[in-house]
Amino acid sequence: MIGGIVISPIVAACVLAMTATFVLSLLLSRLGFYRIVWNRPLVEVAMFCILLAAAGRLPIIGIST
Repeated sequence: MIGGIVISPIVAACVLAMTATFVLSLLLSRLGFYRIVWNRPLVEVAMFCILLAAAGRLPIIGIST
Protein backbone atom coordinates (compact mmCIF):
# COMPACT_ATOMS: atom_id res chain seq x y z
CA MET A 1 0.00 0.00 0.00
CA ILE A 2 1.44 3.32 -1.10
CA GLY A 3 -0.37 6.43 0.02
CA GLY A 4 -3.54 4.50 0.73
CA ILE A 5 -3.56 2.87 -2.72
CA VAL A 6 -3.34 -0.90 -2.86
CA ILE A 7 -0.85 -2.09 -5.49
CA SER A 8 -0.87 -5.59 -6.91
CA PRO A 9 2.17 -7.62 -5.85
CA ILE A 10 2.99 -8.44 -9.48
CA VAL A 11 3.47 -4.73 -10.18
CA ALA A 12 6.01 -4.44 -7.38
CA ALA A 13 7.77 -7.59 -8.57
CA CYS A 14 7.90 -6.28 -12.16
CA VAL A 15 9.37 -2.96 -11.05
CA LEU A 16 11.97 -4.73 -8.94
CA ALA A 17 12.83 -7.20 -11.71
CA MET A 18 13.07 -4.46 -14.36
CA THR A 19 15.40 -2.41 -12.19
CA ALA A 20 17.59 -5.42 -11.42
CA THR A 21 17.64 -6.40 -15.11
CA PHE A 22 18.75 -2.89 -16.09
CA VAL A 23 21.56 -2.84 -13.53
CA LEU A 24 22.69 -6.37 -14.38
CA SER A 25 22.61 -5.59 -18.10
CA LEU A 26 24.84 -2.56 -17.58
CA LEU A 27 27.26 -4.64 -15.54
CA LEU A 28 27.39 -7.44 -18.10
CA SER A 29 27.86 -4.94 -20.90
CA ARG A 30 30.84 -3.36 -19.13
CA LEU A 31 32.35 -6.80 -18.53
CA GLY A 32 32.05 -7.66 -22.22
CA PHE A 33 29.69 -10.57 -21.67
CA TYR A 34 27.48 -9.64 -24.61
CA ARG A 35 30.33 -10.23 -27.07
CA ILE A 36 30.03 -13.98 -26.51
CA VAL A 37 26.20 -14.03 -26.60
CA TRP A 38 24.41 -14.80 -29.85
CA ASN A 39 21.19 -12.88 -29.20
CA ARG A 40 21.37 -10.09 -26.62
CA PRO A 41 17.61 -9.31 -26.42
CA LEU A 42 16.85 -12.98 -25.82
CA VAL A 43 19.35 -13.07 -22.95
CA GLU A 44 17.85 -9.91 -21.45
CA VAL A 45 14.31 -11.30 -21.62
CA ALA A 46 15.48 -14.52 -19.99
CA MET A 47 17.23 -12.50 -17.26
CA PHE A 48 14.03 -10.54 -16.65
CA CYS A 49 11.96 -13.72 -16.37
CA ILE A 50 14.41 -15.28 -13.92
CA LEU A 51 14.56 -12.11 -11.82
CA LEU A 52 10.76 -11.76 -11.90
CA ALA A 53 10.38 -15.30 -10.58
CA ALA A 54 12.97 -14.57 -7.89
CA ALA A 55 11.26 -11.30 -6.93
CA GLY A 56 7.93 -13.09 -6.66
CA ARG A 57 9.41 -15.44 -4.08
CA LEU A 58 10.44 -12.58 -1.78
CA PRO A 59 8.36 -12.55 1.41
CA ILE A 60 7.91 -8.77 1.28
CA ILE A 61 6.18 -8.96 -2.12
CA GLY A 62 4.35 -12.20 -1.42
CA ILE A 63 3.08 -13.33 -4.83
CA SER A 64 3.60 -17.01 -4.10
CA THR A 65 1.84 -18.89 -1.33
